[in-house]
Amino acid sequence: MVNVSYSSVNEMLDHWKFKKSMRNRIKKSFNLERLFKTHEKYRDLESTVYNNIKKREEKEKKSKK
Repeated sequence: MVNVSYSSVNEMLDHWKFKKSMRNRIKKSFNLERLFKTHEKYRDLESTVYNNIKKREEKEKKSKK
């Protein structure tokens, strides 16, 4: 999984010194904000599921003892 932040992509586009209209067009074509929002949602979901599995495993270990 590639870990990129929305701001770093913005900085990169700024760094390339595109004309402002061109930068905006690129941002819209990628629809970066939506992409990153869903990415964060999935990451949160992933960690929640992972934590739940960990908790369940620990409970099972305790019950076996």
